Amino acid sequence: LLTIYLSMLDTEQERQKMTDLYEEHKYALLNYVMTIIRNQDMAEDAVHNAFISIIEKKKNI
Repeated sequence: LLTIYLSMLDTEQERQKMTDLYEEHKYALLNYVMTIIRNQDMAEDAVHNAFISIIEKKKNI
């Protein structure tokens, strides 16, 4: 699903920057969300949704 949203970005450079951002922070975010939600699947969904929200907001700027 994240791949579909990445394709909305205009350039390969933007897609790569967002991918790098995701790869750099996904485990820290997942660990943090797990302390709140305590459900692996829901925590992963929350992290993905956060990045999707970032991509959508970037498209609106």
